[in-house]
Amino acid sequence: MSLFDGLPAVFASTFGRPVVYTRAAAPGAPLALTAIFTRRPVEIVLRGETEADGDVCTLDIELALLPALPAEGDTVEIPATDSQSAEGTFRVVPPIRRDGEGMATLMLEATA
Repeated sequence: MSLFDGLPAVFASTFGRPVVYTRAAAPGAPLALTAIFTRRPVEIVLRGETEADGDVCTLDIELALLPALPAEGDTVEIPATDSQSAEGTFRVVPPIRRDGEGMATLMLEATA
């Protein structure tokens, strides 16, 4: 038994929100689960005076909740809750970063 056993579930239940996860490789019933969605604003300054603004969206997910490892092309819907607005539907894109303690950070790309 490790000191970290059970922490992914604690993190997800404390900081997470409901999401709907659909696997691209085995489409079927979407999975309703709790995961940590984050939207971070970024500013990119290129050579000269060209700048670009945007958001980087990630999903921290407990791997035990999925029937298989997350993969590129899987989709994630972030619906509205009583206290949070809907964020939309996203596609999982590389890289997928496993943390070694039962969670992974998924990079997301908006589908619309």
